[in-house]
Amino acid sequence: MEKRNHNTAELIKIFLICLCVVLFIASFFIQQKKRHINEAKKLPFTNTNLELVEDGTYENSTFTSFMHLSLEVTVKNHQLFQIKVIENKGSQGKKAGEIIAAMIENNKVVNSLVEGDEIGNLVFISCVDGALRKGIKKE
Repeated sequence: MEKRNHNTAELIKIFLICLCVVLFIASFFIQQKKRHINEAKKLPFTNTNLELVEDGTYENSTFTSFMHLSLEVTVKNHQLFQIKVIENKGSQGKKAGEIIAAMIENNKVVNSLVEGDEIGNLVFISCVDGALRKGIKKE
């Protein structure tokens, strides 16, 4: 009987250790996600008016701790004509095709965020907006 109690106590110890490890790992990922959200919120964004952007192709890069993005944005007749991804490295932005298609289709940088990749979408929005700012005629 005493051996059975000893085995039960050992199993409880192992279970509690495993539970602590799982909780620690979960806490780490939650904190990392919060840091990424805060970093994405701080990205520059001015919602550039496409009527002010001259025809041309403009490059821009946005680098965060979780994603490196470089784009070429082509504007024709004040319309988003093409957005070409030069570099997309990191843990976000895997559904970029959807946000790029929405930008071009609606001719605006801000669209509904693609579900499941909201943080990556914010990086794309900031990067496209930065490229468009380069195309504003300075007088």
